[in-house]
Amino acid sequence: MKSKFKNPYIYGQAILLVILAIFFLSSCLQRSIHSHASFESVESAVLAAVDQTRYPKQDNLKIRRLFSIDPSLAENIALYRVSNGMEGSEMILVEFDPAHKEQIEQAMINRKESQKSIYEGYAPDQASLMDGAVIDFQDNFGLYYAGENPAKVDQAFLKAIKGN
Repeated sequence: MKSKFKNPYIYGQAILLVILAIFFLSSCLQRSIHSHASFESVESAVLAAVDQTRYPKQDNLKIRRLFSIDPSLAENIALYRVSNGMEGSEMILVEFDPAHKEQIEQAMINRKESQKSIYEGYAPDQASLMDGAVIDFQDNFGLYYAGENPAKVDQAFLKAIKGN
């Protein structure tokens, strides 16, 4: 039986074109957030989402040593890390000039990979903590968080930088 249509594949091509258009539009609409929120307000919102007693604030020397980030690249930066060196729980929040975004974000990615490879040898629970770690970089704010409830912390971060 012959098809009524001259080219039955035209409908498949049209559907594929629509799907590609949807993906293209969604990627264009998902732009980075440029926040006008103060660092202090974002920091307090993110800290409210974690057990603050587990994460004492660290100094700039620890930021340099653990993350290989020059704190002068950031407008504001804060590192919170558990005192126990056998645990991977840590959080760094940074406000930066967008010109430094790539360099700072790469340092976070390197830290996560490094921590995972270290813990894989002797602490599989901490290695899996690294698997769930959040690295969320927007236009001028970034978050790296390895700990309990990463989705909750990331949501607090996003809500704070949006000014909600």
